[in-house]
Order: sequence, then structure tokens, then C-alpha cells
Amino acid sequence: MRLQDLQGPSRTPDTVTEEKSLLQELELLWNSEEEFWAQRSRNSWLQEGDKNTSLFHASTIKRRNRNCLLKLKDSNGNQIDNVQDLDEHANGFYRNLFTGKGGNFDSSLLNGFPGLVSNEINKALTTPVEREEIRKAVFQLGANKALGSDGFPGLFFRNYWNTLGDIFCEEVIRFFQTSAMP
Repeated sequence: MRLQDLQGPSRTPDTVTEEKSLLQELELLWNSEEEFWAQRSRNSWLQEGDKNTSLFHASTIKRRNRNCLLKLKDSNGNQIDNVQDLDEHANGFYRNLFTGKGGNFDSSLLNGFPGLVSNEINKALTTPVEREEIRKAVFQLGANKALGSDGFPGLFFRNYWNTLGDIFCEEVIRFFQTSAMP
């Protein structure tokens, strides 16, 4: 949308510069998507060969479309279909759900169910995460398993841990403290 606006009739040197920047960003996104599809199809291709590539691609697209949220209704019954508003609504919903405000939950529904989380277990679960724990988790990632949202397999983090480890640990600890992910 922004790119279309920049390519309109009222072009200036600033809009040309911004257009070039957006085109470079778009190129990076296209490359990322291409890498994603290559990784996603790798396991199936190794088992089946390339004879069913179009079938695998079509089934992946069908599953992605089926799992895609295009619209939601808010608590007032208003339909939300803007991508940014969908994101904000979903984040707000789960933030409210998990902040322990209580709401209208009827605790008598739990009568008869044994409590499985003791105070000791709860304390262990709420203890701040430590750098060594983060390092162990990263080194347990599959070396070339499917890429995460950051686009890097486990092998990348293992190879560059001496360079990235401290920064990565700081971000993970910050996430656990603030629930905000950059």
C-alpha cells in the first residue's frame, strides 16, 4: 500500500529514496519466504522425491489458508478485519485472559479435581530464568529443524553462541520479565 503511494505521480527525491528502501525490504521478505518453503518441503522431499512437489505445496497453502484468521468479533460484537486491529485485539484478549483478573470464573467447577501444582512446583515455575538454562535449551534445538520466527536454525545459534549468547540471553530474560518480544 505504501509502495503504491510512493510510486504515484507526485514523486520527489525523498519518495524515490523511500521507494528504493521499501523495494529492498520487499526483496528480503521474498528471499525469506523462499527459504521458508525450501526448509518446509525438505523433509517431505527427502522421503518422496520431487515427484509430488506441487502436491506438497498445494497442501501447505491449503492448511495455511484454513489456519488463517481473517476477522474476529470484539466483546461488543463489532467485526474486526484490519490486520493491525486483529493483532491488537488478540494480544489484548490473551493479556486479559492470563493476567489473573479473575473474571466470572466459577471456582466450584474445580471441586473434586486434585491440585497438581504444589507450592514447591509453583515456585520452581516462577523462578527467573537463568543464562545457563537458556544456553541448554538453545543447544537442544535441532541443528537443521524448521526455522523459527527469527529465520535461524539451531545450528546458527550454536556456531555463533560466543558472539550472540549474551545478547540472546538478555532478550530472553527481558521477555520473561516484561512479556514483550521485540
